[in-house]
Amino acid sequence: MVKLTPLCLLASIGCGSDAPAIDASPAAVACDPAARFGPPVPIQGLATKERHETFPRLSADELTIYFASATLVNDSDYDLYLAKRASLTEPFGAPIPLTTVNSTASESSPSVSSDGLSLWFTSDRAPDEGQHLYLATRTSTSDEFGAPTLASTVNASDSSVNDLDPFISADNNELWFVSNRTPGVGASDIWYATRTGIAFSAMNVEPLNSPLIDVNPLLSADGLTIYFFSVRAGGGVVRSHRNRVDDPFPPPTSVDELNEPTTAPTKATWLSPDGCRIYGATQDTGSLDIYVATRSP
Repeated sequence: MVKLTPLCLLASIGCGSDAPAIDASPAAVACDPAARFGPPVPIQGLATKERHETFPRLSADELTIYFASATLVNDSDYDLYLAKRASLTEPFGAPIPLTTVNSTASESSPSVSSDGLSLWFTSDRAPDEGQHLYLATRTSTSDEFGAPTLASTVNASDSSVNDLDPFISADNNELWFVSNRTPGVGASDIWYATRTGIAFSAMNVEPLNSPLIDVNPLLSADGLTIYFFSVRAGGGVVRSHRNRVDDPFPPPTSVDELNEPTTAPTKATWLSPDGCRIYGATQDTGSLDIYVATRSP
């Protein structure tokens, strides 16, 4: 297998960078994390009925969106795309495939570091193995991402294990992901890795997990609120909020406003830095469509 070089493993700094330095201080959150979101609204330009679009993740300014897409006929073969817009009120332009990252296998769950130089994602490209986490980097946001490499220090040593759904924190010091490795709690658990020096280490299974399926971790920019999809209590998006980043997360509660309007599972995968807009995907009409739900400060 391909292994990451130590310097390229850093999701936050890439391999040489001309991007601005990252402010690692907690982000200011404008919206109450317990406030209700409004109804999910399809994203202009991306909610098509001809394809599945899912796992939206955005740049901090919300002008670039990364997502996974597949045809309705071949919905097990996803590729990664990006699209751009000039402002929050305008529709996204035509999707652009990430040709340097995609393969003949399936790629999903893109997560881009806050400096835009590192892209984490899931792929099943390794024959006769489980799904694994991969990392692609670039030295400038004006460049395409380089060829991806296997995140060997984060993936389980057992190649049959599924490691997927990466989410890099806003300060780039934690990588959250999903795994069925042992010792776990349920069929699919949320884990996180903390940065130690130039690599991620200290893998931890999140106590929020249940004996059932827990996937799609999404951490707020200030690290105080986590959203994820859980099969517990009927299934849907759940949320847990803590008062300090050193505190454990309390038991999660359902985000009813995202779960109630739909008869199909809804997932949330990205939250704006101010906590006012949440993006995800739902499948009400046959195809997976990307949505945004908004709440006021």
